[in-house]
Amino acid sequence: MKILGALCVIVTAEGAVPTLFVPDDDAITHVMLDYEDNQVVELAATGTGCLLVHRDVLEDMRMKSAGSIHSWFGYDQFTTDAGEWELGEDVSFCLRARQAGWKVYVDTTMHVGHHKGPKVWWPEDVRTNPVPQDYFMGDGSARRDTAG
Repeated sequence: MKILGALCVIVTAEGAVPTLFVPDDDAITHVMLDYEDNQVVELAATGTGCLLVHRDVLEDMRMKSAGSIHSWFGYDQFTTDAGEWELGEDVSFCLRARQAGWKVYVDTTMHVGHHKGPKVWWPEDVRTNPVPQDYFMGDGSARRDTAG
C-alpha cells in the first residue's frame, strides 16, 4: 500500500459524511455510507485530512505528467452524462493517482476529527447522525453504497 488514509469526515448542513468515495459512472464518485469498521478498504478517492503517500507515487505521477507542476494537486473538472463536476484537490489527487496506476486505501480503524463550527466532528458522528440517503457527492442527488 503506497496511499493510505484515515477515516475522515466532511461536514454538510445535514451532518457528517465519511470521505469514502467509490467509483460512479455517472458522477465520478459517490459516498460510501455503509462501510465496515476496522477494515482497510480500497476506494476511488478519500479526503486528505490524514493521508500517507509514498514518495514513489509522487515521483511516478510527476514523470507521467512530463514534470508538470500540476501533476499532484489542482481542481479537476469532469463532464459526464449527469452533468459537470468540479472536484476538490483531495479527490482530484486520488483520481490522478489511480489514473497513474496506484491504488487508494483507507483504514477505518484510524479516525480523524474535522473541526467545523462549534464542535469537532468524528467518523462516529456518521453512525449517530447519518446523512439522509439523498446525499451524493457533487449535486445532492443520489445513492447509498454497501461496503464489501
